[in-house]
Amino acid sequence: MSSVLPPGAGAPTFEQRLRRRERLLGALLGAEQDPRDAASGLDFIVVPDVARYGAVRALVGPRTPVLVLVESAEDGAVARAAGADGLVAAEVVQDSAGDVEVVLSRTGRGRLVTSPQAARAAFASGAEVVAYDLPAMLAAVFAGLTEGRPSGALASGREPLVLLSGMLCDANLWDGLAARISDVVLPWPCRIDLDDSVAEMAASVLAEAPPRFALGGHSLGAIVALEVMRQAPERVTSLLLVNASPRGPSQLQQDTWARWRQRATDGELEQIARELAPALLGPAAREDPATVQAVVSMADAVGVEGFLRQLAAQSTRPDSRASLGAIAVPVLVVSGELDDTCPPALQQELADGCEGSVLVTLHGGHMLPLEDPDSLADAVRAWLPRASA
Repeated sequence: MSSVLPPGAGAPTFEQRLRRRERLLGALLGAEQDPRDAASGLDFIVVPDVARYGAVRALVGPRTPVLVLVESAEDGAVARAAGADGLVAAEVVQDSAGDVEVVLSRTGRGRLVTSPQAARAAFASGAEVVAYDLPAMLAAVFAGLTEGRPSGALASGREPLVLLSGMLCDANLWDGLAARISDVVLPWPCRIDLDDSVAEMAASVLAEAPPRFALGGHSLGAIVALEVMRQAPERVTSLLLVNASPRGPSQLQQDTWARWRQRATDGELEQIARELAPALLGPAAREDPATVQAVVSMADAVGVEGFLRQLAAQSTRPDSRASLGAIAVPVLVVSGELDDTCPPALQQELADGCEGSVLVTLHGGHMLPLEDPDSLADAVRAWLPRASA
């Protein structure tokens, strides 16, 4: 990385600050945003491609570090040749000179956020480099939101439905459901691969979520959802639990997760995902190559570090059975009758513990949102009037 300030200016460069592990706050620009607005009061800015670097550098001057978002080693070489102060990449990259790139997506070191509250939560949970995703924040404003949060009633009248994916799954898990219910709710996926305990995952969700929201979780996401209910029950209006278990970890699970932890560290994440897919999917879905590949692709998106954090959270997850009786909002429990990971008996136990809950059993495995979004959407739509009653 090149120096940011002219020789003799005395102030540390961006690279020096990064190596000293300072907490740095910046912003990712949209394609047309004026960098001078973003540069004020921030430690750095990120341009979305190298084509904008020269113009942005000329506008903000030498004292503001300008980083470039890159998608490949070739992009990185071009950005470095242009004089970029650093790169933002999808993975941690260390070149032959020992320069460590800034990462804002999948590791604990860097986060991309959409609100000041989320930035504070990211720093509190160990992030060192945080950037506001200005394009996403601007899109939120146009959707009737302010700083990533509803400013009262949404203009569309739709209630936000915060969605938490299961282990080794990303927001794509909910695409089918979201497309089928977005006329009545506002799907709002939140990540749970940035922390290594269920309590911290729930705190991060609460930092990103609207002040009041419906809440849905799948598998590990449902475990986090139950923790959200314990931490901030006043913010949740209704609860959707899919393929979930209220219990703490068993010894068999702990042993399995320990093996996965070692294999993932050894570079076998894709192999783990390909082995898991048939066990997670129902018989029909496991015969569909596209569905199997969707499971593998989501695991790749979570990545090794995210998976290791999720395994740490799983191994210390609380037993939620004692707290189910305190849930005072409408609850829909959705079970897959072919689910071997969280069998129907566990769904029944979950429903029995939540007074007045609705239990729906669908013909599928552990990945119901991916396997049968039509039936899941039908169940959710039928339940929503009860939830809002």
